[in-house]
Amino acid sequence: MKIKTIDDNNTRFDLVELADDGNIGRLTPHCKKHRAMNKVSKVY
Repeated sequence: MKIKTIDDNNTRFDLVELADDGNIGRLTPHCKKHRAMNKVSKVY
């Protein structure tokens, strides 16, 4: 998985971890505090 930041001055990689919380067989980004799945993209 390739993860890169967006230029929003708000990216906090220290709060992200990869986990397979849903037993789907692959790691996905999750918030360390809330366990929410993370998906952030620019609005065009």
